Amino acid sequence: MDNRSPRVKAACPLLFDKIIDCAMKKPDPTPKDERAERLAQALRANLLRRKAQARALDDGSAQPPRDDQ
Repeated sequence: MDNRSPRVKAACPLLFDKIIDCAMKKPDPTPKDERAERLAQALRANLLRRKAQARALDDGSAQPPRDDQ
C-alpha cells in the first residue's frame, strides 16, 4: 500500500488572479472618506485665506483709507 498523501492540484490561475486583484484593488470610497476629503479641502482653503489676510495686514493694504482733505 502507498502511504503517501495524494498530490494536490494547483489552484486555477484564473481564480488565483481574481483573488489577488480583489485584494489589490482600492475599495470604493465610503461616505466617511468623501466627508473627510471635503473637510480637508475646506481646511486648506481656510488656511490659504487666512494666510492671504495676514499678508495683507502685514503689507498695510488692508487699512481703511484716510480722509486727510
